Amino acid sequence: MWQHLEPGSSPVDWCEGNYLISPLIAEFVNTFSNVLFFLLPPVMMYLFREYARFVNPGIHVLWLLLIVVGISSAYFHATLSLIGQLLDELAILWIFMASFSMFFPRRFFPLFFHNDRKLFSLAAVVFALIATFLAVLHPIANAFALMTLGLPAFLLLIHELKRCESGRVYRLGIRCAAVWLLAVTCWLNDRLFCETWLALNFPYLHALWHILIFIASYTALVLFAYFAVKEERPDTTPVLRYWPREDFELGVPYIKSTMWRYLEPGSSPVDWCEGNYLISPNIAEFGNTVSNILFIVCPPLMMSLYQEYSQCVHRGIHALWVMLIFVGLCSAYFHATLSFIGQLLDEVAILWLLTAALCMFYPKRLFPTFVYCDRKLFSWTMGVSAVLFTGLGVLKPIINSFALMVLGSGVIILLLLEIRRMTGRMQRLGLRTVAVWLLAVACWIADRALCDTWRSLHFPYLHAIWHILIFIASYTIIVIYSHAYVGAEFDNLAPMLTYWPKDNFELGIPYITVHSTNKKN
Repeated sequence: MWQHLEPGSSPVDWCEGNYLISPLIAEFVNTFSNVLFFLLPPVMMYLFREYARFVNPGIHVLWLLLIVVGISSAYFHATLSLIGQLLDELAILWIFMASFSMFFPRRFFPLFFHNDRKLFSLAAVVFALIATFLAVLHPIANAFALMTLGLPAFLLLIHELKRCESGRVYRLGIRCAAVWLLAVTCWLNDRLFCETWLALNFPYLHALWHILIFIASYTALVLFAYFAVKEERPDTTPVLRYWPREDFELGVPYIKSTMWRYLEPGSSPVDWCEGNYLISPNIAEFGNTVSNILFIVCPPLMMSLYQEYSQCVHRGIHALWVMLIFVGLCSAYFHATLSFIGQLLDEVAILWLLTAALCMFYPKRLFPTFVYCDRKLFSWTMGVSAVLFTGLGVLKPIINSFALMVLGSGVIILLLLEIRRMTGRMQRLGLRTVAVWLLAVACWIADRALCDTWRSLHFPYLHAIWHILIFIASYTIIVIYSHAYVGAEFDNLAPMLTYWPKDNFELGIPYITVHSTNKKN
């Protein structure tokens, strides 16, 4: 059985060349083309919040299953293992079954179900379990099961569109069907005419299939959600809407609900001390918005300074600088609009930055016993937790505050532990970082709790100062972690703290260089 877990154990190999871009990822483009399966479902969960509350809470299961499909597909294409292939196909099978259970029209139920959706759903689950068991024993059963479900789903969509009276819904359905046909065309071309596309230096049609089939899949789910309301709730009139602009039909479709107000400026329950729209009629909190500039300007410089580190130690360090930019953009959007979606983006961006930093740099000596000192397993555990917190945070935003408090506390405790193990200029940098962090927190609390006092002093800008200070603390924490990581993980490399533009100026920009010598501070 263990050989089925090994890379390359799957009999399926797509047209893209293996291990051409990364020695760790078999089909690099096919792997990363699953990114939409990770990015858009949380947005759909947010857009369908009221649908879940008033029509069917199970709609969120479908968005979570889309994430599972993306994870399974990425794992398969990264390893080309047989277990990856099975996970990919079974994830697709289960999202089909969940969709049929939820949206299959009652008028087409076989008579022995007596128009009972619960009984029909139970039968669908039993079918999926049997298909899963058979697929494990005989993987060819997967292809049969997916073909059995895929074509009827497409025909059912066409049938429902013929009954549809809304021109807007009909146009979306036609686009969905066209994208689905284009996706299937890409899949067949990649499978049957690989040599032709290799000759054209474009063996990436399967990656296009991932992108197109995701678009077709989530659009089909939106359409079936619309049809389900029409059939199951005759007293309710569903309306197809688009995000971010209602008049842009190539945006993200969803079913109209009262949650639209959460996308509007001022819909967030959080409002900071700075007055709104005092400087610009288009920006709610001007100072709080512009003060995110360091998050956008400094990370590219850090990428340049960390080139050597990324080549010799960990390429993932650049992901942290990119995520800092993303935090700045989300924070700026939130403070510019004070919208609820902006608040969520701001909090989720911070959550993922903290998670990524801990995945990359958390010391193995402190790993929980159940991850067996395996950083990959630890990172998967943290990643799954972040996905769960993201989904739950969209449904219950208070969960974001809890997650940020837990992760933020962990980051600071780990920082203090590392400082105790350091000496010289590294320890001085650590102490300055803690001082800046404490000052930043003091500004945040003072802006939140003592707003009237600061307004009377005509200085309601402590949250803007928080942005500046917390950025400085954040990037220096990453620098300290990156130094400790080299010292703990690499016996043949020595980390050295350096400052830009002058190494003898300790208030400059710190970064880490590495040398094949004895360890230094």
